[in-house]
Amino acid sequence: MSHQASGRLHVVGIFKSVSSDESWSPSSGLWTAHRRELVGVTNIFVRLRHGETRFAQFQRDVQRIVGHPVNVARGSELLGLQKIDNIMGVERDGLLLFAFAVVLGGGVLVGQALVRAVTASGADLDTWRAMGADRPLAVRGMVLPTLLTSATALVTAVALAVALSPRFPIGVARRYDLDVGIHADALVLGVTVVLLALAVLGIATAAAWWRVTRGEPDRAVTSRTARWATNAGLAPSLLIGARLAGEPGRGRRAVPVRSALVGAVAGVLGVVACFTFRAGIDDAAANPRRSGVVWNYIVAAGPAPVAPSVRSAIARDPAVSADTRALWARAVPIDGVPTPTFGIETRRGTMPLVVLSGHAPRTASEIAFAPTTAADHHVHIGDMVRVGSGQRMRVVGTALLPGTSHTDYDEGAWITMPALRAAIGADAIRQRPDDFEDYQLIRWRADADVAAAERRVARLAATKDYFALRSMLPTAVVDLGHLATMPLVLAVFFGLLACATVAHALVTTVRRRRYDLAVLRSVGFTRRQSRIAIAWQATLLAVAGIVVGVPLGLITGRVIWRLVAEDSPVAYVPPVEAIAVLVVVPVALVVAQALAAGPAHAATRIRPAETLRAE
Repeated sequence: MSHQASGRLHVVGIFKSVSSDESWSPSSGLWTAHRRELVGVTNIFVRLRHGETRFAQFQRDVQRIVGHPVNVARGSELLGLQKIDNIMGVERDGLLLFAFAVVLGGGVLVGQALVRAVTASGADLDTWRAMGADRPLAVRGMVLPTLLTSATALVTAVALAVALSPRFPIGVARRYDLDVGIHADALVLGVTVVLLALAVLGIATAAAWWRVTRGEPDRAVTSRTARWATNAGLAPSLLIGARLAGEPGRGRRAVPVRSALVGAVAGVLGVVACFTFRAGIDDAAANPRRSGVVWNYIVAAGPAPVAPSVRSAIARDPAVSADTRALWARAVPIDGVPTPTFGIETRRGTMPLVVLSGHAPRTASEIAFAPTTAADHHVHIGDMVRVGSGQRMRVVGTALLPGTSHTDYDEGAWITMPALRAAIGADAIRQRPDDFEDYQLIRWRADADVAAAERRVARLAATKDYFALRSMLPTAVVDLGHLATMPLVLAVFFGLLACATVAHALVTTVRRRRYDLAVLRSVGFTRRQSRIAIAWQATLLAVAGIVVGVPLGLITGRVIWRLVAEDSPVAYVPPVEAIAVLVVVPVALVVAQALAAGPAHAATRIRPAETLRAE
């Protein structure tokens, strides 16, 4: 309430507001009795019989009934539901990416283990054939044992999914979920179980059929890696390590070399992309300019404009370096559609608004749109639109604008102050003061005593019941900052994925190439050379991941951030996470050596005589 009236009020309830702003709702009796003393705006909320399908018709009907342009906004626009949905969409896509990575990484590891288990069960295939088993029977005998293990895994996975359901959804979506708790979506769980069961059955059957029909060919194939290593004149231990890293082998000596390379590249790519994406989020959350907030303090008046005496006093304050007036008209016809529109003029210094594309309006025949409004009006730079009573203006840019009582920073139009006065008419503010809001945007000098300056401006604003407050990030951008945890979780997972695939390849190499390593030992290969060979294999896998993964990760992270920035929307600045890139390279090499330590030690403990005799 204004300074002209005061009194005690009885709090009768707590309700869920239609917005996240701090607010209170007076009774109709209080509003009727003290309407002139209440500072704020009047709104009418309606529910359309057919939803938003006939919104345009309702909008035209309101203009006809009232007799002048009126701002009629969708509830989803007024309450920022579209931005919330955009952020939840990013979270949803992140979870889908996580699930895809789990399926890809887990599928590679589990699929290889499944194939090995099935093919190993064919060791007695000759005995089965001697007892009269045909091919279909042999395949069933090799596949059936894996089904019990798979069924146990599926039941466990479903139980864990249901048990973890109270932890979901995460992030922003959790703040709006009214039914957090244990849930079991029968359709999702059922379809997933069926698909996984079919995948396991298909892989096992294919592996068994291949084993039965083709056996285990041991034909040696010289790889390009081997030829390159030989031509490069590498030391024997490095030559063997290069061949281990690049030759998958065949039959019993097959090693998952390709999956290790893919895993290393995917891991480094994912880690760098996640940190690059997170750098963009951190920059947008820490830099108000990215969301169009180029001022430090704001004075707002409605329905009457800011008094010239107050405006002049604020502009003369020694702490002020720039002062811009932004007069907001609730509804200016643009191509016949009532559109919230700003008329902006600089009073002192320079404070250019953030332009996303094109340039700011410079003449009375130019107009810029905020991105969401530009999309709603289907206009682009270079188009011509009719403003007010018919003034033709050229669209020259898209920009981020100040938020108002009814619009967010990505909504509205922007024309020069003379153009706005011409569009609304000379007496519009006096006749319909409730249709306008007046803002004074203030930026402090770098050496100003901000606290003292804020107190002076607040006292001036209080004399006329104006709002005075520090600049704040839009709610949508604050919510965007809550996404910063998700890239970290994904980065950890991609790192673990790379570690798992590389470690699996190293362990499998020592186990399946024991015969080859024993032969090398028998012809003079030392324990130290065996250790170096395995370490070099791990190093080459890490280097492949770095060389391919780092540049692709930077590109991927920037592309994803650009898409999110355009949807939010915030001004896109290419994120640079140099620290992450500089750390990824040495960490990848060190982790590769740590993963190779165990297999390398096992390689040094191979006893050639026993291994060759067993072979």
